[in-house]
Amino acid sequence: MTKIIGLTGGIGRKTTIANYIKSLGIPVYIADDEAKKLLNDETIQKKIKMLLVKQFCKQYTKQRETFEDCFQRPRQIEKTK
Repeated sequence: MTKIIGLTGGIGRKTTIANYIKSLGIPVYIADDEAKKLLNDETIQKKIKMLLVKQFCKQYTKQRETFEDCFQRPRQIEKTK
């Protein structure tokens, strides 16, 4: 039976513990590292920006304005329903 163990908490020993577990030959998935890889991918960055504009910049989506256009004017942002 596979067991999944999660390490949580503030800044501290999570990496040390994960590396120890890995040294025992146990597979370790470090979500922070995987999230960084995703966020450094330009295709994914564009999709995230598009979703944010759709969600929070209703007045700009019809005009096809960019992420930067929308979020440089925070007082005009209105959440869509």
